[in-house]
Amino acid sequence: MERVGTVNRAEERARRRRRRRRRGPRARVESLLVRACFLPLLLLPPRAALWMARRLGDLTWLLLPSRRRIAIDNLTRAFGDRYDPRERARIGRESVGRFAMTVVEGVLLPRWIASGRLVGLVRDGVGVARVRELHDRREPVIFFAGHIGAWEVGVRHLVREGWRIGVPYRSTRNEVLQDWIVRNRAIAGPEQFPRSGALRPMVRRLARGDAVTMFIDQNERHGIFVDFFGVPAATVGTVGVLAERFGAEVHFQWVRRLEPGRRYSIEFHGPVTIPAGGDPEERVRAWTAAATARIERAVREDPADYLWIHDRWRTRPPEEVGGGSRSGSRPEEDA
Repeated sequence: MERVGTVNRAEERARRRRRRRRRGPRARVESLLVRACFLPLLLLPPRAALWMARRLGDLTWLLLPSRRRIAIDNLTRAFGDRYDPRERARIGRESVGRFAMTVVEGVLLPRWIASGRLVGLVRDGVGVARVRELHDRREPVIFFAGHIGAWEVGVRHLVREGWRIGVPYRSTRNEVLQDWIVRNRAIAGPEQFPRSGALRPMVRRLARGDAVTMFIDQNERHGIFVDFFGVPAATVGTVGVLAERFGAEVHFQWVRRLEPGRRYSIEFHGPVTIPAGGDPEERVRAWTAAATARIERAVREDPADYLWIHDRWRTRPPEEVGGGSRSGSRPEEDA
């Protein structure tokens, strides 16, 4: 009994340490510093702010060698020898710059919404008319996205157009910063809910004829292994679970930057389908594989538009772990 009490006290101390890291003074200072970095950008015209974002991306590429290595490793795993080392580095650096633009777009969006600038900024591309018709008929629709393109712009545009959308989010380690991100996205934005426990609110949304959208291209430690560029990648299977439950159409959502800060195009590619038959587990896996394959097609079309600094293949299948490959025993890192 004494040992159990000691273990429980140690676990409680560890929980308190984690809470302090996530919400303590250091987390608050880090959050303030990050937010302060965006203040000068808010004073610039949108195109200038996004140009600065790309330069910050270049600086990030230089200052974070660990993320640079992940990007180069990912590009090599995905494309083999298609690109020489110099071209891989160029694509990786460009992808960080575009990710920085996505972050800055997310910060600028409340101002764009308040000023009316978002109206006319985004044009409908392929597939939008079909999905809008489903949504207007209050048929449940499932979108999925990858970390490619201007994803922050797309959902806010749809909400401004009157779409009813729920979005799960993946929490960062700094919960103070996460609270600010959630508040910023809530300004004329979709309903948000933490990805942990998100299935129930997504089911509720779809049951009343709304839409849900989610990212499925991050390493999911307890996910389903499906091929991404021919390499097994641990992937969240929520798209398949929801598609099987509701019989809803599934579409890949992609927002392209035609002219950053001035013109964007939102596209829906689908519906994604899978063959008939199979048991429930096989069908969820098939949905997950089909959705992942659609993201891969988009990435192959524009490799520099993808977020390569995320350790996508970090968790390995059980059969690989015994051979010395990295397993999913360590906590996941959000890029």
